[in-house]
Amino acid sequence: MKVSEKNKRVIENWIEKFGHRESANKIIDFFIGKLIGLTSSDLPDTATFANGLDEIENYLRDGDYESALTHGKEVADEMLEDEGFPGFMEETVKDVYNEMVTAKDLDLDPNKPSNIVYDRIIAQIQRELKKLSPDEAHNLLLRLEWWVKNIT
Repeated sequence: MKVSEKNKRVIENWIEKFGHRESANKIIDFFIGKLIGLTSSDLPDTATFANGLDEIENYLRDGDYESALTHGKEVADEMLEDEGFPGFMEETVKDVYNEMVTAKDLDLDPNKPSNIVYDRIIAQIQRELKKLSPDEAHNLLLRLEWWVKNIT
């Protein structure tokens, strides 16, 4: 699967801002956070995590972003399975690429209340929260909070 130019820019911005190692960590955290609203720091340090970071870091250094994301997805899934979570990684890597780019492409400055996109997103979140149980709503909000802190 080909990585779009927009996705390359997202990853390159991470590398420029955080370095290869931290970018590898952000990739793993993205997948974990997308699924359960946590990060790798919320899970025990394991050989799976350490080895995964090493491999993803090498892919990033080589400019092989497709392999870095694919492997990040696999590492996150293995880490969650090690902790007793069922296999979650049903989504395609392309779906995740699209979400990563969306986060960077939208101007979601909350200080601009007239921002139509921002208003639509807030309205959609409110509608969705009303459909969920309190526990599900809480988990969704935790995932959103992590996503805003780490992806946008």
